[in-house]
Amino acid sequence: MTAVHKRTLYGNLAGLGDEEIQDVKIMYRAPRGYGPESQFLSTMPDSFEHGHVGAFIRDTFPGASPYEAPGRR
Repeated sequence: MTAVHKRTLYGNLAGLGDEEIQDVKIMYRAPRGYGPESQFLSTMPDSFEHGHVGAFIRDTFPGASPYEAPGRR
């Protein structure tokens, strides 16, 4: 059985459809699958908190976003 991916479904329902790209979800602690040229990036809690990708995001955006809960950096 083929399942529709939730991010694909959301994008299509919201009228955001465009070209197909590789899934941007980073599920690993090791540095792979993203870089400064990445247009989109999505993480899992473990890869964000303990992996290279979390450090990459925190270094790229050193200030807290207005959407972050206090103490979650």
